[in-house]
Amino acid sequence: MPATNMTEQQLRDWYARFSQEVLEKASIDVNRIEDVGRIKNYAIEEWGTLDNAEDYERAKVGHPTYAFMPHDGTKCLVQRPEYVPIDEHMKWLENNLRTGTDLGLEDIRNLYNMSRAGTLMINAPGKGPKFMQQVYTDETGNITTSKPVEEYSTHEVQRNLGVSWVGIPKFVPTPDPAQYTRPPEPVAPEQPENMHPGWLSWLGWKLGIKDTDYGKLMEYNKAKDRYQERLTAWQNIDTAELTKNYEAALDRRRQFENEMKEFRTRNLAILHGVNGGYNTYALNKMFDDQEAVANIEPDKRYNTVMNQEDQRMKAWHDETPLGQLGTALQKVQANRDNIAKRTLKAAKSLMCFDQSDVTQWLEKGVYKRGEINTKSKTDPRRPEPRFVCAQGEKLSIDELRDKLQKLTPEQEREREAWQADMDVLAGLAGFCALAANENFGDLAASVFTVGHANSTHKIPYIGPARTKGLEAVAAWGDGEPLKLGQLFTMGLRALNQEVKKLGSLQDQHILGCMFMIDHLMKTMEIKTDIKDYVDLSEAEQKDIELNRAVFKAIYQGKEARTSLMEYAVHKKNMTPEELKQAALDILYEDYLTKMSLDGTVPDFVSKPELVEKVKINLISKYDLDKLATMERRDVGVLAESMVGFVKGLYSPQKAPVVDAEKTSPQLTGPEANNNELKAPEIKQPNIM
Repeated sequence: MPATNMTEQQLRDWYARFSQEVLEKASIDVNRIEDVGRIKNYAIEEWGTLDNAEDYERAKVGHPTYAFMPHDGTKCLVQRPEYVPIDEHMKWLENNLRTGTDLGLEDIRNLYNMSRAGTLMINAPGKGPKFMQQVYTDETGNITTSKPVEEYSTHEVQRNLGVSWVGIPKFVPTPDPAQYTRPPEPVAPEQPENMHPGWLSWLGWKLGIKDTDYGKLMEYNKAKDRYQERLTAWQNIDTAELTKNYEAALDRRRQFENEMKEFRTRNLAILHGVNGGYNTYALNKMFDDQEAVANIEPDKRYNTVMNQEDQRMKAWHDETPLGQLGTALQKVQANRDNIAKRTLKAAKSLMCFDQSDVTQWLEKGVYKRGEINTKSKTDPRRPEPRFVCAQGEKLSIDELRDKLQKLTPEQEREREAWQADMDVLAGLAGFCALAANENFGDLAASVFTVGHANSTHKIPYIGPARTKGLEAVAAWGDGEPLKLGQLFTMGLRALNQEVKKLGSLQDQHILGCMFMIDHLMKTMEIKTDIKDYVDLSEAEQKDIELNRAVFKAIYQGKEARTSLMEYAVHKKNMTPEELKQAALDILYEDYLTKMSLDGTVPDFVSKPELVEKVKINLISKYDLDKLATMERRDVGVLAESMVGFVKGLYSPQKAPVVDAEKTSPQLTGPEANNNELKAPEIKQPNIM
């Protein structure tokens, strides 16, 4: 696609791809007035001067314009009202924003040019300028969307130890010619009047009176020596070398200017400049001309209105079909994550001092901030990364700190990964140590798998378990895995017993216990030395195998529902076969959940040949191909509810493809009276 002289068809093809891009990256439907206000152009008025080290990387921008308003180039043709209340501001937006169906060819051309310039930005719902994303079109017509600018500034810079994420050239000042020319000849010091002072003058100088004739003579002698040194150095100055150095400095400056010229054409450099320029603009709006704004009510000031605009636009979006699906996606994601991430986060926060994410527990009132003692003099050290402190190596705090200060970025990342691994291991070990308590199930449900409000009285159990877990991890780091193996044994045994209390596979505590069983086993598959010291009976191992298989199936079903919701909101693409597989995973999860209603784990799950027969039966009773024929939005609506999904795909007209009486496992629970293995009977709703 050429950069200039775009044909009508080329422009419309580009706009179609642009519309899909903003839909996928920011949930913006260009055909809805509620969304297009989050597409803005931050036109660069000028770049900072190259003569100022504090300004050279910045760009000057004014107020961003709404890209879906009429423009003449980068100038918006609609005057924005200043300092108006948010309700009035939003009314102005509603009256002047246009949807994609209202755009003419020149409007599309303006959008294209903004994207080519790298100044066209989008925001996800409720995200302000700190999270702006650049939608950039290169010279070949390819469209790319950057990460939110906040992610670059907070992660990349730190990970690279201060190196700019945009690779900005180091500032080089314009050389001062005076520094590269032969300076004036040094001037000889002036002799004192008395070059032969008497002994009294000497005595006064010795007693600390410096302004005697003797003192003046001493200072003159020192100055004369310095003069002679300067004169010799001056006489030895190579003017040709000075000229050469000056030319080299000029070359470095010219190279810097050329690098900056090229730098300012890069899309991420433009994003960097726009972000810094807009922040400056917003601050100036807040603090400049104080007398003029002194009488303006706070809810009418620029920054406040812009923040309110973000929230109003999110509210607008949430009411759209796409927004409603996005809200449903968050709920489905939470349902999936609550049986895995939540439990592990709780274990890490309580058992290894990782207090980075305890928000959910605080919101549920499980405990209050500050009630968890995160430090104890009795807690042992945790292992250090091998490249920092070799096994058995004894280092002082200063020696270890010196090693850490010399780490390369790669070593720093390795160290961070190692520490994260140790945090997880300590969390698992401490959790297993809780199994020594008779009330393990209650403790686990209260503060780990579910999170019961007002569980502060359970906290005294945490400290001793944490210490035991950390001791075991420290010993493992020293090459002694016995203690950790013993804790894993105790934990797995207790978790197996919890699962036997199954009410159904809808029980969050039971699913959390299954997750911990699975995660402990995965840990041992990596750290095989721990497994050598885990002592479980054959029956216990079979229980673990079954529980892992059930958890995998349940989690796959929840993962599949999440995928369908992401597909519905254009966050991912799926082939017809992937849609069909996702549907089968969801139906299988539903089937297992209903079979567990009698309080037992479906024991056929660990037998692949029987699982396959169950899935064949499900395929025979449900229309799995239906999803591929549906609009994305309709797929999302269907997947919002498990009940609705199962009913929506049920097809009583489909003939069975297997002889269920001969091939099915023995069922228990509500379907135990049936001789055939089949998906739970689902009656279609009456259509009036």
